[in-house]
Amino acid sequence: LPISDLKRLIADSNSSWMSALSSVNGIYLIRHKLDGQLYVGAAYGENGIFGRWSDYSKTGHGGNKLLKGLNPHDFEWSILEIISPIMPSDKVIERESHWKRRLGTRDFGLNDN
Repeated sequence: LPISDLKRLIADSNSSWMSALSSVNGIYLIRHKLDGQLYVGAAYGENGIFGRWSDYSKTGHGGNKLLKGLNPHDFEWSILEIISPIMPSDKVIERESHWKRRLGTRDFGLNDN
């Protein structure tokens, strides 16, 4: 999703997307369209993926240090993995780390942790 679609999805509180994305945790990917750099993030806790993506729709960077200096109109959001909302947060973070290693986002992307 580009940021315009992400904002529209978040603003439509009656959508089936809100219900679906609020009911699951997951691992997501943000791709910087200009240079192809990737950012892997995890969404867990209250409102799952919907809650985390709401942060991005408001700020464009979700508080992530390496995304702050970039134009959010150059980002695309996608979901890498859907995770049960009952999975403990430390296990979700393990899955996030797995994807960061697999995609090399710490060494060649936009993850600094």
